[in-house]
Amino acid sequence: MTSRKHPCAAFWATVVVVVALVGYPLSFGPACWWFSSYKVENGAAHYVAPYVYWPIGWLAAYGPRPLSRAINWYGTVWIYQVYVYFPPSRTGVPGIVFTQKNK
Repeated sequence: MTSRKHPCAAFWATVVVVVALVGYPLSFGPACWWFSSYKVENGAAHYVAPYVYWPIGWLAAYGPRPLSRAINWYGTVWIYQVYVYFPPSRTGVPGIVFTQKNK
């Protein structure tokens, strides 16, 4: 009889970390495109990106300009609305605005 080795806990922990590090940033764009909530405040309508992506909003607000532009592009590339407000901090208050350029 042969003994089959099953993956250990360290293997599955590595898989979870890799999936999180790759999946979280990649899911940011689709989350902006599909799950931004529509809000009307003081007569102005806008979309607000999901709160769980505030670290990416922080990078867009305070990171290097090329990274900010890449985040802005990825957040609005398949979106129909022109503006998406994004929380750049844990408070959840939308502060940064992603804009879609005319195509």
